[in-house]
Amino acid sequence: MKRVLLFSALLVLLTVSCKKEPTAADIKSVTVTDFPNMDDNNQWDANSDADLFIKIAVDGEVQWSSPTYYTDATNSNSYSFTPTSAVAVMDLTKDIQIDFYDYEDGTNDDWMGGVIFQLEKYKDDAPTTKDLTSGTFSITIELNWITG
Repeated sequence: MKRVLLFSALLVLLTVSCKKEPTAADIKSVTVTDFPNMDDNNQWDANSDADLFIKIAVDGEVQWSSPTYYTDATNSNSYSFTPTSAVAVMDLTKDIQIDFYDYEDGTNDDWMGGVIFQLEKYKDDAPTTKDLTSGTFSITIELNWITG
């Protein structure tokens, strides 16, 4: 019986010690869960709420920009954005920036703010979803971790 327990303990130890750490990740989707409804006490648009879309940048380079936007988005709802191909993050130490924009027809889009983070901070747990907040901006990202 002692040998069986010892063997089981050794097997568990080997399994845990052989677990590979993630070396990269894919961002599969981003859900916007909170943002300011107003731009310095003014509505984002002259007579309506924000026409929300996002951009995902890795190390300062935009990797994906939403081709569509949500008309009259309010912070009482959540808004999901799913790239046609996941956004690859090959270096977990790089800054990832999710920026929020208000679409403007015929003029420059309004930058609303965003969330900056590094996936390196989360690789030990390697969650498939992660909630992130910066000020009044909140998102949930869906991830696929890649081990090498």
